[in-house]
Amino acid sequence: MKRIVSTIIGVISICLMLSACGSPEGVKINAENFPDENFREYLLASNYGKDRVITDEEILDVTNIDVEEYGITDLSGIEVFVNLKKLECDDNQLSQLDLTHFKNLESLSCNHNQLTELNLKANVALSKLECNDNKIENLDLTNNVNLTYIDCNDNQISSINITACSALKYLFCANNSLTELDVSGNTKLKELVCTGNNLNYLDTTANTELSSFSSDFGEFYPDYSTSSEEHDDTVKEGMSRSQVENLWGAPVQTSVKVFSDGTLTYCWYYDANGTYRWVIYNSNNIVASVF
Repeated sequence: MKRIVSTIIGVISICLMLSACGSPEGVKINAENFPDENFREYLLASNYGKDRVITDEEILDVTNIDVEEYGITDLSGIEVFVNLKKLECDDNQLSQLDLTHFKNLESLSCNHNQLTELNLKANVALSKLECNDNKIENLDLTNNVNLTYIDCNDNQISSINITACSALKYLFCANNSLTELDVSGNTKLKELVCTGNNLNYLDTTANTELSSFSSDFGEFYPDYSTSSEEHDDTVKEGMSRSQVENLWGAPVQTSVKVFSDGTLTYCWYYDANGTYRWVIYNSNNIVASVF
C-alpha cells in the first residue's frame, strides 16, 4: 500500500511540475520561438494565444494571418502554421521572408517592406501575389502555375519568369528594371501595366483577351461607348491603314494603341461591335495580318 501511495504522489508531483513549466504539447509564445516582440504581441492578442501557448490543434486551425503595420522586422516562428492559406504582412520592416513551409498558401501580400528576394518555389497553390514597393531583384514564378494576379510594381526587378503562369489574368510590373518581358504563355491576360522599365519591344500577339494595357510605348484602354450595331467585318490583308480606320471608325475611338518593332506596326482596335481586333501593318501601312 505504501508503494502505491508513493507512486501516486510521484505522478502528481510530475504533473504539477509539467503544469508549472507549461504544456508539453504545442508551441510557447516566447522570445525563443518568436524573436520579434511585435509579432509576439500579435499572437498573444489572438484567440489562440491568450494562454501563451499555441496547441497543436490551434496551429492546424490557423489559415489566415494579418500583421499589416505591426512594425515587425522578423517573422521567424511563423513557419509552425503549416496550414496557412493567406498571409498579409504589408507595411512592416521585413528584409527576408521564409515561405518554404506553406504548401497551401493561396494569397500573399507583403507590400511596402525591405525584401530583396522572394522564394516562392514551394508555394504551388499561390493564386494572388502582391509584393510591390520592395527591393526585389528577380522573381522566379516557374512553379506558381495557379497565379492569376501579380502586383510587383516599384521594385528593382531585372528578370521575371511568368512563362508557366498560364492562368494569369492581371500583371502589374511597373517601375522596375526589366529589359524584356515574355507574356507569350499568358493567353488569359486581361490587364498589363509595365511602364517605367527598359523595354524596347513587347510582343502581345498571343494575348487576345488583353483589354487594358499600359507601357512606355503608350496606353490602350477599351472604349465600349461606340456603336453596338451589327458590323460587317471586311478588313482583309492588302487594305490600307486609312481604309481600316474608316471602316472601324478608329479616329473617333480612344480604344486604339499603336507601337512598332521597326518593321511591322501592331494596332489594337475595338470594332463597332465592341469586339477586340488585332491588325498588323507593314512598313507601307498596308494590312499584313488581321485577326
